[in-house]
Amino acid sequence: MSASFCRIDKPDLTAAISLRRHKLQKFLRRPRPARSLNTRWCLTTLIASVLLLTSAIDHQLAAAESAVVQLPVYLHNTYLRDVSILIDPVEYTPHAVHSSLISSLEDYILPEILQQLPDHPEFIPLRHLDNAGLPVVFDEENAVLRIRPQQGTQPVTGVSLHQSSYPPTDQLTPGAILSSFLNIEGTAGIRYDSAAETETHSLAVGLASGLTWEIQPLTSYLHLYGSTVLDSTTAAPAAAEDLYLRYDYPPWLLSVDAGTVSLPPIGITSGAPRMYGIAIRRDDSLSPFQVTSSMGSIDIFLQRPSIIRILVDNQEVDKLELQAGPYRIEDIPLPAGRTTVTIEITDDLNRTERHEHRRFGFPSLLSPGTQQFSAAAGVLRQHTDFPVVGGNYHYGISPRVTIGSGLVTSRYEQLASLTGLIAAPAGNLQLTLASHFDADWDLDTAAQFEYQLQFSGNPQLPRIHAGARLLGPRLRTPSPIENPGNREHISIFTSVGQNLSPNLGLAATIRGSLRREPASDMVLLSLTAYSRHDRGANLSIRGSVQVYPDSPPEPRLGIHYSYSPGSEEGRRPTVSVYQDIREGSNAISAGMPVYEGHDTSIYASTNLQNPQLSSPDDPGHLAPAAGASLRLRSSVFEGDLSGRWSRHQSGHGSVREANLGFGTGLAYADGAIAATRPNRGAFVIAVPHPGFHDKQVSLSTESGRGNTRIWPWGTGIISNLRPYGYYSLYPDAPDLPEGYSFGTHRFIIQPGVQQGIRIMLGSPATVVLATSLRKSSGDLLPLAAGRVFHYESPVHPSLPEHGERFFSNRQGELELYDLVPGMYRIELNDGRSGTFTIPEDASGRYHLEAVYVE
Repeated sequence: MSASFCRIDKPDLTAAISLRRHKLQKFLRRPRPARSLNTRWCLTTLIASVLLLTSAIDHQLAAAESAVVQLPVYLHNTYLRDVSILIDPVEYTPHAVHSSLISSLEDYILPEILQQLPDHPEFIPLRHLDNAGLPVVFDEENAVLRIRPQQGTQPVTGVSLHQSSYPPTDQLTPGAILSSFLNIEGTAGIRYDSAAETETHSLAVGLASGLTWEIQPLTSYLHLYGSTVLDSTTAAPAAAEDLYLRYDYPPWLLSVDAGTVSLPPIGITSGAPRMYGIAIRRDDSLSPFQVTSSMGSIDIFLQRPSIIRILVDNQEVDKLELQAGPYRIEDIPLPAGRTTVTIEITDDLNRTERHEHRRFGFPSLLSPGTQQFSAAAGVLRQHTDFPVVGGNYHYGISPRVTIGSGLVTSRYEQLASLTGLIAAPAGNLQLTLASHFDADWDLDTAAQFEYQLQFSGNPQLPRIHAGARLLGPRLRTPSPIENPGNREHISIFTSVGQNLSPNLGLAATIRGSLRREPASDMVLLSLTAYSRHDRGANLSIRGSVQVYPDSPPEPRLGIHYSYSPGSEEGRRPTVSVYQDIREGSNAISAGMPVYEGHDTSIYASTNLQNPQLSSPDDPGHLAPAAGASLRLRSSVFEGDLSGRWSRHQSGHGSVREANLGFGTGLAYADGAIAATRPNRGAFVIAVPHPGFHDKQVSLSTESGRGNTRIWPWGTGIISNLRPYGYYSLYPDAPDLPEGYSFGTHRFIIQPGVQQGIRIMLGSPATVVLATSLRKSSGDLLPLAAGRVFHYESPVHPSLPEHGERFFSNRQGELELYDLVPGMYRIELNDGRSGTFTIPEDASGRYHLEAVYVE
């Protein structure tokens, strides 16, 4: 990838400061005071000046301590830990001024800014600090976001960023010690064949259940899972599908299964036969931030000295300081699975440019010293008298070389393999050698190589994928079934893709095979031109020629068009048309969401097909077919209703079908039960505080893919979460009255294998007291400051360092937040005091005519 640095006036830096939820509600619901920000700064500066003058006269220096206000920060959607607002005192600055500025920042400046953010109150983008008279400067060298105070204010304020790969464990919401779920799925159908004049009915119901126990002392999980199917169309109406016991030990990335397991694939075999037995494997998914793979190279050209940050799936893996010139960044560690590599370039002018590469590289390359293994032993599921043992092992020799081996053995035959994966220039080369021998030591060998060529994700350069496979006649996984022999001897394939422009490209494919019977040899050539547009329209034209020995070539030409535009409401209708020019067959389909709610969606689709079929009575005839379906998805239920009509393949009569599918279930976690759609992963049950049952409350994941609302029976659920993945959940209540609080605006979870987590939404309702502060004579007390104490508080009210701080405005008006019913004592800084009482039945906003002090 050769990048020409983009010229931008300001770095694309986004950061936000997150405050506690109760602070948000306190400041967002407070009526905007009449005084301005400058007034408060002037007040703070006046106090500071008086104390500074006193300090200068007395020639006393206060201890130079640094105060810290802890606040979470989010930068580029990456969690940053240990984020603090630091206020460092300067010479002749007493500690009293220091504390006053901390109070102003936490209780005054930030609340003032929060009032400007009605749409997203839980975050404070730094640009709003600039609008509030606090210009922000990003110090790249020291990794500090500095806020320049106004003129006349001596201390220096900054936000120090210390990045963490993932949130600390003490911020995680704990999972349930015991959790379980039950899935109920079923299908019912009817089929009528007019040619045979027959009508058939079908009914099938599937049950699946899982139970997870978190063994806390060992930081491990024990999971029991079972499923069965009741089918009216089979000879055995009830059949067990899966039954296994699984033990996960995340610290060692080990997973052990007993029951229904899979035979590990080795080398050239792709199948994984099911068996009854025991299996053990190293499972990297037990730690989502465990980087075990290694590979990647990016070519860049820097116009100016720059700092390069390399992020893999939004996690920083390296940081480089480079001068101007060409560079190749190699051996980028890649975790298994789908991977996104981001290169962030910041030059010496503080301009920032980001480049993202999806599905980067080949994830099977292991980092040096990393090992992966899997083994299983048992009997085949379909042949319980046939024992099999197998396993595989892979090891990363270097960032560019990974080797592996595999073995499957039985009483009668064995299959062994050796594999090697090499990071070749601009791509990867995979080599496999396998041998199969039986009890008579009849040996068959096979070799396979595959090469993927990628030019650093640059869309302007071609993509090449080539490979070949040489097979022996009996190469296979050991099985009791007699092997008829594999007739395929050699097969090759090559595909090349080239983007002619951002919206236009070409792709060519060549496939061929040489078999023992020459009449079975085949060569396929295809060429595809495709066009993609931002508005959702896609067009592709594919022509192909298939050649067999002693047969004329079979050319085909197909056109495929799809259209999926967006809309203001978020609905995306889709239309797809396919036409085969040679055969005359075609297919048309269309679909569109008819309803999309917070956690419920309804999708309708229809299709029309006209494929070409052949029959003895009517060779080459067309058999039209048409169908329609309606799909419902919600957090507690999913269903499908479909119908189809088609012409009979014999050319006479028709076939009509109707099918109904449904799925629902129950989930349990730490005493909470919730209805759910079929769950195949981890889940979260949200239980609201009793005071929230009549409120409109919802819970959403950070990506927005998992949403739920609190149902009238008092629970909500987000299911099918990835086990051991980190998720951020955000509660929301658009019409939440004053005095109500969620307690936290963000839950961080990491569920275990199909584990449930119970979270509590909300806290007891509090009181927002609106009153005025008056002297005993009845005169208002404007701009007064002090603290308020609850008489039932364990802290004695005579201790001035405890209690809730408050200020009155110019009109003497006062608002106090997060109070509960009872008697309170109010103390001003000048020593005057008074009392007031909140009734037992008060909640939300409570108006009191006046609080008198003397």
